[in-house]
Amino acid sequence: MANIGLRPLTVVFVVLALGTASGCGKSSGGGRSSPPAGVKQPVWTDYCARNTSLTKTIQQALNGTLSAASLVPQLNGIEQAINQDATASPDPTKTQFQTLANAIDAVKVAVTNGVEPNYGQITSAFGSLPTCSG
Repeated sequence: MANIGLRPLTVVFVVLALGTASGCGKSSGGGRSSPPAGVKQPVWTDYCARNTSLTKTIQQALNGTLSAASLVPQLNGIEQAINQDATASPDPTKTQFQTLANAIDAVKVAVTNGVEPNYGQITSAFGSLPTCSG
């Protein structure tokens, strides 16, 4: 597989949206945000680490430094970890994590099929979750 060709405007929009959704670019008073009600701190800490990894992975894919062949396995690992976080969380966070994992899966399917992925699905899923700061 080759690099995924993307329109420049798509790249700018997705990078800005991911940065905002993940808490990047915000000044932080210190450390990770508190987990949502009922979510244990280790689960939230793991999610925040995956959030950062996902943002970095997508940015690398968008700027062409990560090939489609490398993108899918990385997304797969992130998706699996977020599904585990969902399993360990109560609703509504469980459903929000599952929505994010499903959006990651849709991007993987698009990349695998050689179609330009809709990263907006992921940014929309991020929007329903509290941001991670730190």
